Amino acid sequence: MKAPGWLTAWPAWCWTGAAGIMIAPFYVLPSGLPQPSGAFAALTVVLLVADGRGQVQFPARAVPALTTLFALVVYIAITNFVWTGITGYSSISMNSAYYAYNSAVLVTTVAGYARFGARFLHALVRVAVASLLLQVVLSPFVFVPGQLRQELFYNNSNQLAYFAILVGSMFFAGARIERPDPRLEAVVYASVVYLALLSVSRAAFGSVLLLIGLALLNRPRSAIIVFGAIVSGLVTLEYLTDFLGAASERLSNLDPGTGRGYDRIANHPEYLVFGAGEGMSARFESEAVAHELHSIFGALLFSYGLPGIGLFVLLLVQILRLGRWSALMALGPTFIYGLAHQGLRFTQLWLLLGLVIGVGLELSKRRAAAAPRVDARGQAGPRRPNGMTTGAASSEGSA
Repeated sequence: MKAPGWLTAWPAWCWTGAAGIMIAPFYVLPSGLPQPSGAFAALTVVLLVADGRGQVQFPARAVPALTTLFALVVYIAITNFVWTGITGYSSISMNSAYYAYNSAVLVTTVAGYARFGARFLHALVRVAVASLLLQVVLSPFVFVPGQLRQELFYNNSNQLAYFAILVGSMFFAGARIERPDPRLEAVVYASVVYLALLSVSRAAFGSVLLLIGLALLNRPRSAIIVFGAIVSGLVTLEYLTDFLGAASERLSNLDPGTGRGYDRIANHPEYLVFGAGEGMSARFESEAVAHELHSIFGALLFSYGLPGIGLFVLLLVQILRLGRWSALMALGPTFIYGLAHQGLRFTQLWLLLGLVIGVGLELSKRRAAAAPRVDARGQAGPRRPNGMTTGAASSEGSA
């Protein structure tokens, strides 16, 4: 029997990638160990390479960012390898695998855009949104009464908050090339708010407020719908638990930063040049001896020094050049959250970065297609749908 067209329209590696995204929020092993979704992502890369049409010509404008990504992963691997040799802790080198794996996810995302164009980006956003809505639908079944901070299927509540922010940012980025239905927009952003509130993450509150503000700025007409959906989410939470009072109490108890490992930067400035490697935090003098440094940029600086954070910032700058204002708005909420949490090992972050690269490339292509066509005499006119121009040049040529 012949398979349906919607099934054969995508190669196998797209389906395994979609499956990996859908099950990514379901953690069955302790944090720091590979989860089941990682097997699907690894299979996706293998199938892409084995695909008969897997010879992907990456868009020229994406090559600088991909080159910087490669340099970053190589530097991370070298730094961790050196510190493994110095300390004898093999777990330090194991952290390099996360960056190699996640960089492969980003490259695969860009490869998907190079192969299928905007259609791939639309599909990626839809799958990510489906994974978000699945968590919302299942949340009542794993909700723990009397527990302030919920984690659902993750190992901790901060992971849940980060997931919600990243998927919301992916939806926002996708809306730059395909305007969503206002009703879907309301459901998605209300779901982001709902999951972030379940986590009671202080950093998530600020990030979600920024994301919702940007979404409303982008689509003012959706303001009433989105606001109503958010209020509905708050009412639901208040019904489930005495949430608002407990959340207010948590927000009033701000962490000065010593418990998040920031003090080790001041205690060990000698590592800021080339980095101390990632892992085995007990090596360092800090009030947070047993925990990693809770900041994307702080962790990069301390673990990989000026070269590491310099390469990462360069990667972000190159991505921002591709997406311009759209990229800045899409990445802003994520990296606001990243100021207080180390989220570099979270695969959805690299999916978002790959998506933003694809969106930037697609917007550039559309701007180029809409630009006037200039003839040999320097005359121009707006493009017709068939690629011809109107105006003096075209009329003269037809006379």
